[in-house]
Amino acid sequence: MENQTLEELLKRYLKVKETIKELNREKKELEEMIVDFVEHMDIDNIVVDGVLIEFTRKTKINIK
Repeated sequence: MENQTLEELLKRYLKVKETIKELNREKKELEEMIVDFVEHMDIDNIVVDGVLIEFTRKTKINIK
């Protein structure tokens, strides 16, 4: 492992933490858009890239 200073490690940590926060926000937005899209469709599940995705009660996305 490289010899890193505490400040460098903390900067990386804060950057990762912010990235996770942004990704979680984007994930939530995408889930809401997908639910809005499928709630009026007669679809219970779909396979995308080999992954089974179920729509439970058309309000929640379940990835198997």
